[in-house]
Amino acid sequence: MKFVAAKCPSCNGELQIPDNKDFVKCMYCGVDIRVREVIKVVIDGNVPNLLKLGNEALKTKNYAEAYNYFNKVLEFDVNNSQAWFGKAVSYGFLHQKKDINEAEILTAFEKCLEYSDSEDIASLKSTIACELNYICHNYYTTITTNYKTLSIKGKNKMLQYFENCKQLITMLEKAVTYSPQNIEILTFLDQITPEIIKNIQYQLEFKEYGDYLKKRSNEYKEKLMVLDINYKNRQEQITFKNKNLKHNQIKFKGGYIGMLIFFLVGISFGLLIAIEELDLFFRIKSFVDIIAFGLVFSVFGFIPGYTLAFRIKNKKQ
Repeated sequence: MKFVAAKCPSCNGELQIPDNKDFVKCMYCGVDIRVREVIKVVIDGNVPNLLKLGNEALKTKNYAEAYNYFNKVLEFDVNNSQAWFGKAVSYGFLHQKKDINEAEILTAFEKCLEYSDSEDIASLKSTIACELNYICHNYYTTITTNYKTLSIKGKNKMLQYFENCKQLITMLEKAVTYSPQNIEILTFLDQITPEIIKNIQYQLEFKEYGDYLKKRSNEYKEKLMVLDINYKNRQEQITFKNKNLKHNQIKFKGGYIGMLIFFLVGISFGLLIAIEELDLFFRIKSFVDIIAFGLVFSVFGFIPGYTLAFRIKNKKQ
């Protein structure tokens, strides 16, 4: 049983009316009061104001306050679609810095759709999908930051990362069901799934989910190939850049290996000069001189090593 603050329609006295009764007597004037009618007056008066306050709190990013306002609306009117929408959004942003309960967000959005009297449900679904995408963008930033900076070690840290990523993917895939042709959501999924797969690939307990993500990642790419005419060109550019980057890395590694070889050769010559006490245009008197000679000699090894690595790579292609 819950008590609702109301006023007597006869004497205007302040009352607390139990919501599980059909009739009650006014404690001031003794008039019989029909509970449902009085409560309806309270709801009709309070709900619009609470919705307005909740939406204003959302705009100013005061998510805790917004969440409380929308919950109060639902106490009066559990079938209020706008309140369910506001509750989902405010909860999503309120819990960005800690673990999100994706079930609460998705349930609230489902209730929003269930109780909506809008004739354009497709448009509402599209709006919900965009809100989920926005929530997930922010949440993914939190997940990756925590993964890199948290002091938790070993399996506990990886488990937390894995669970958070599962929640993220669940919300995004729900967003895709609401708006199947939303290129922005599909692109975001296409961007983050390879990173998640990379981070969990060496954990045997996550292998099944990793395989699932690989399959889904290919599906996202296929959809984007159809929906986004520029997707193929972007992928080709990324592939080209990665290929060039890899080639440059190989060439520079070759250069550094060449420097190392020449450094060792230089030290060998330096030792030989020191042992034989050869009097060239310079003299080596200490171990420091030998190292310095090796370093100077190593400079001449970069270009040969770089060139050799470049030629070997080209022959393999």
